[in-house]
This record gives sequence, C-alpha cells and structure tokens, in this order.
Amino acid sequence: MAAGTPITITDRGTPVARLVPPAAEVRGIPPRFLELAERGVVKLPEREPGADWDDGLPAPPRLAKGVSAAEALLQERRTGR
Repeated sequence: MAAGTPITITDRGTPVARLVPPAAEVRGIPPRFLELAERGVVKLPEREPGADWDDGLPAPPRLAKGVSAAEALLQERRTGR
C-alpha cells in the first residue's frame, strides 16, 4: 500500500472494499474533487483557476424585494424557466 498499490478486500472471494492511497493535491485542486473527476461526476478545469475565473459571466439573478428564495424557486419550477 505504501508504494501506491490498491488493495482489494474480499469476503469469500467477493470484493467488498478497496483501499487506495490518498490522492495528492494537483494544481490546487482538493483531493475530493480529483476523486469525483475519476468517477466522472465532475470535469476538472483545463487550467488552474485564477482570481479572474468569473470574469465575463453574467451577474447572478437578484430576488425582487419581499420575495423569498423558496418562492422564486417554486415559481421557476412551475413555469419551466
């Protein structure tokens, strides 16, 4: 295991668990996200995000005064927007 070789644990020949070495942090990306990327759940960025990662994105929507986030979400779901 210290060499990085995964170990499969079996119960009467049936795999029940797998021990793998912890993932190292790559390009400033936490190990949890590397694990998710390996499983195909998330896609990692092409390059390390900088301070300007959100430049050019539209501003987030703002709620109208007196409208709760829950009400806005329910309305959006009703209208299919």
